[in-house]
Amino acid sequence: VTRNLTGAGHPCIKILSGHSAGVTAVKLTKEGDRICSGSNNGSIKFWDVESGKCNLTMIGHDGSVYAVDISDDGKVVFSGGNDKTVRSWDAQTGVLRLTMEGHTDSVYAVRAAPDGKKVCSGSLDKTVRLWDVSTGT
Repeated sequence: VTRNLTGAGHPCIKILSGHSAGVTAVKLTKEGDRICSGSNNGSIKFWDVESGKCNLTMIGHDGSVYAVDISDDGKVVFSGGNDKTVRSWDAQTGVLRLTMEGHTDSVYAVRAAPDGKKVCSGSLDKTVRLWDVSTGT
């Protein structure tokens, strides 16, 4: 069943504006209070849902960010992109914690384990990789 939710009966409840290029990835925190978004200009933004304001911008990918995820505790952001890397960021400060290299093509999927200690990634290189976030291997 497909329903069209546009129109007066189903309005959009929030619009977050601030990226300077197309938005290519989004993830809502487990609590639903923050949104992480990735963009074609390589930036990642962390938004407060209630205020609609961007609280943090992370820059480090060379090219588009195609995937983002957030650890269940909301402390770590993971990203993957055109530069063939998976990155781990501190969600409070925006500091890059780790860059994981090994894919030979763009990374289009990242998913963190609930405890944030492992992350898996999927790439156009036709591989899925599982990473130990403490070591980057």
